[in-house]
Amino acid sequence: MLIIVLNCSPKRLDMDWRWWHRARDKGVLCSIIPDAHSTAQLQYLHCSILQARNGRLRKQDVVNTFSLEKLTDFLAK
Repeated sequence: MLIIVLNCSPKRLDMDWRWWHRARDKGVLCSIIPDAHSTAQLQYLHCSILQARNGRLRKQDVVNTFSLEKLTDFLAK
């Protein structure tokens, strides 16, 4: 299984939101990371959440939403 990072920094949004639904349909998961270098930059998370929504990602497509048990099982595979 492939996981692609959705970087929250507005200077570094790695994949255009228009491609996320295609990646999702192929089984690719997303991990949203803040890439914050200060507490003020934690607000960048909002930008990435909007990117994920625009890309039609669902809760089950984002590994950050997995329960600890589900994430542990996933990583064990």
